Amino acid sequence: MASQPGGALRWLNQEAAALLTDARRVSPTVARQMVDLDRRGVVVYVKVRLVPRCSTSRLTLLGAAGDVRYLKIEISATNRRDDAIGWLGHELQHALEVAAAADVRNEAGLERLYRRIGRPQVHQASRFETDAAVTVGEQVLGEVRASRRTLTGSSQ
Repeated sequence: MASQPGGALRWLNQEAAALLTDARRVSPTVARQMVDLDRRGVVVYVKVRLVPRCSTSRLTLLGAAGDVRYLKIEISATNRRDDAIGWLGHELQHALEVAAAADVRNEAGLERLYRRIGRPQVHQASRFETDAAVTVGEQVLGEVRASRRTLTGSSQ
């Protein structure tokens, strides 16, 4: 496996390493998120895999030690590459939300944060979504598509 990048983001498999590299290259938003996370008290592990009961992506809080919080982003391996990058941007926004809330150090703190800044999902009362993450995910997907059109010379 290639060496880990410096900073807050760490990959857990080769698929995640490739996704992070591609995302940084095609999305200015993801590149900014990566820089922003490097300035925060979090370490974010990223893994691409088949995620049980999740067809897109999710963020979990692994724990805290001292001033550092440890998060994990899982991107479903069933996503097409462009969609996976959009979901990565979405989850990186959630990581930034957690990083901005120093009181989030355990699951209870995470739930309090998302009850305050998010909205519960209709069919999953214990899962929350934020408008910011939805907006960022859509923005990243737009950047990815624009980058792909530029690379292929397509005007669509």
